[in-house]
Amino acid sequence: MKMRNTVKAFLLAAGVLLSLTGCQKGSFGKVGQEVRFGAVSGQPETRTSYSNSNEGETPETTGWERIDWKQGDIFRVYSSVAARSNGNHYSDYYVNSVTADGKISKAGIENNEAGGLVWGEGENDFYALFPYNGFTVTDNAGAVASVKAAIPATQALTKAEDGEYYPDMNKAYMLAVAKAEAKSTVELNFYPYFTAFEFEVCSDKNMKIKGFKMSSSDKVDGFAATPLSGEFTATPAETNWTVDDAPTISDENRSVTATFASPIELTLANGATKTDAAHFTVFAAPRDLTSLTLEFTVEVDGVEETRSLFVSYAKGDKAGKPVTFAACKKHYFKGMLVPGSLWKYTFNPTLDEWVEVEGVTLYI
Repeated sequence: MKMRNTVKAFLLAAGVLLSLTGCQKGSFGKVGQEVRFGAVSGQPETRTSYSNSNEGETPETTGWERIDWKQGDIFRVYSSVAARSNGNHYSDYYVNSVTADGKISKAGIENNEAGGLVWGEGENDFYALFPYNGFTVTDNAGAVASVKAAIPATQALTKAEDGEYYPDMNKAYMLAVAKAEAKSTVELNFYPYFTAFEFEVCSDKNMKIKGFKMSSSDKVDGFAATPLSGEFTATPAETNWTVDDAPTISDENRSVTATFASPIELTLANGATKTDAAHFTVFAAPRDLTSLTLEFTVEVDGVEETRSLFVSYAKGDKAGKPVTFAACKKHYFKGMLVPGSLWKYTFNPTLDEWVEVEGVTLYI
């Protein structure tokens, strides 16, 4: 049986522009004055989200998907020059308003303590981290040398209001760096420091998807496995951050496993040849990733089975070689039919390169 489907890879939002603006009245932007932040109370949940669409357009038509701020999101800002009145060289800030603007999500913010960072003399440096408590920071009086975080090897996916399954968005790490002399507004351009994979799946039989695992291996000569999970270190540069070289591959970091509170149920409607699609997303390390195998644990007619696919090129000079997925982007696999028996179908080619998945031809 052949099914005509499309697989596409979409980029994460190029950046999330966050304007550091407040609602407090008074004079700002001078040495000795606050960097325009107010104060709120409480401990809201950190919860960025994907936009899924923009003014009626979908990621499939736009080729990108925005990362939206949510009211109550918290991030932390360090500075070696600016400081709080108590001498601390960092402060936490809440998102109190959100405005979507094409590929970027703009946020107004307030600091969560009585007194935020205060402008110092000359050029002030700012190192911003989201989520505020998601990193181990190495700094010297606010001068951040590096930050460390980790992509979990096992990710519990939760069904959201839109019906899709997502991992913990506290692991949607974003970083920004900026330098400025005292002024009324500082803009921080946040960029993602994780790699995301979204899968749109359906089936030609009633099926339960009970688990998913993505792993990297050395099955093709000349292509080393790449760590998908575990710790990474990022170092601030002039306008962005750089990620350290990948650690040695091990059984602990070569895979990402998704778990579901209850199986994803794919059900055939009367007379239909395939089920409606379900969507789920997993996070991986912020590095280029290659030699990937996708493994679905499914139940069909009461029998639990495994469907495994190795992602490699099918044609040209790259035939048989594994696909490399770019770091810090979102790769969207659209129209993956998980068959009730064998993987015997092809995807309709629409983009630039053939991709073979052990008998399945994809297009990415």
